[in-house]
Parts: sequence; structure tokens; C-alpha cells
Amino acid sequence: MDALRDQLDEDVEYLIKTPAHPDDPTPHGHFAGSETYIGMWERLYAIFETYEIEIDDIVLDTERGQAFVRLQITAVPVQEWNGLPAGEPIRWYPAAVCAFDDAGHMLSETVYGSFPPIMDGYRRVQEFLSSRP
Repeated sequence: MDALRDQLDEDVEYLIKTPAHPDDPTPHGHFAGSETYIGMWERLYAIFETYEIEIDDIVLDTERGQAFVRLQITAVPVQEWNGLPAGEPIRWYPAAVCAFDDAGHMLSETVYGSFPPIMDGYRRVQEFLSSRP
């Protein structure tokens, strides 16, 4: 995690596009700060015994300091997770847009289609709906 920590701006923004109710003032998916970002990765490594990331494609926009990345992730849950059995691999195909400063530190990442956060967003929608009068 130290190598990742060195690549992040201290105030890095992490936006995850997940399911959300339009009226929810606090939907799941917006985080700020390098320690919060690191904490998200530590949580994933606690849920999954393996978490392999393969980069399918990268498109750089050097003028804007951005990269568009398509990924393939294969992970194996440590224990039953969202109805999926422990020890069986799961694969999903997210994408991200990352912005960098001139020194190469990541300023923000916006993630689309990442399975664990989608499940978190889904649960947040259920929580929001059940809390309404």
C-alpha cells in the first residue's frame, strides 16, 4: 500500500458510479483523501483472498492530464459474499477515468462498473428506501 500511497495526491477524490436513489442526499460513492482511498483497497483485500487486476486498454489525454483505463478484475472471496461462495473466482470489467497533476500524482479517479461498489450502492438504495416514512 505504500507504493500506492506515494502515487496519490493527499486530497485525491474517488468517485464511484453506483446505483443511487435520485432523492438520496448521501448516496454511496464519493470519497476524498488518500487515507480513505487506501482504506477502500484494504477493505477489498480483506474481502477477497486474491484480487487480480489486468489492464485491457489505456487511452491517455496528456493535454488534460487524464487516462481512461479499461480493466478486467478477477477476485476470490475469502468467505461467502453477496450470495457468492468462498473460494470461487468472480470476474468483472470496470473502467476508470483518472486525473493526474504534472508530477504524476493521482488527483481523482472516477470508476464505472466495479462490482463491489455496485453492491454497496444497491444496499444504500435499499437502506434509503426503508428509512422513508
